[in-house]
Amino acid sequence: MMRLFVAVDLDDRIKEDLTVVRRELAVTGANVTSRQNLHFTMKFIGEGRPELAVKKLKAALAGQRAFTAEVMGIGGFPDDKRPRIIWAGAPELLGLQKKIITAFGQGGEDAVPHATLARAGKPDPRLSSIISRHKNASFGFMNVKTVKLKNSVLGHGGPVYSDIASFDLA
Repeated sequence: MMRLFVAVDLDDRIKEDLTVVRRELAVTGANVTSRQNLHFTMKFIGEGRPELAVKKLKAALAGQRAFTAEVMGIGGFPDDKRPRIIWAGAPELLGLQKKIITAFGQGGEDAVPHATLARAGKPDPRLSSIISRHKNASFGFMNVKTVKLKNSVLGHGGPVYSDIASFDLA
């Protein structure tokens, strides 16, 4: 069993465009996601068998065409006023995410595709100010042409992600 999730990696240009926001978040003491770990979470599966997840993803992504998505806006979970997780969004990923969630048939219907930029250990009013400043910012467009099944291993230095399988979109 592995700790699995489905993701779309951010391209390098988008990662660069998010650097300013990530630096602002770091000043607050938030735990900023490392550049190499930036991705859009499409579905957190949890403990599971990779071969079963691969089978479900193949079916879900059959015929799915590559597309362009705008990385736009910053938000917070559980909300923007007292965020514990600060994320960037990409509304065009919703359709793809819905297909993936449906394939797994296990909750997450109200999930939002998001790229976690930072995690806050405690509430800080500066975080909501950063979110407010960048709420409608565009961080550029990216080609969504690959979906990945990833494994997450939690460690003292933060999570370590590895690719289990890649699915190229038509």
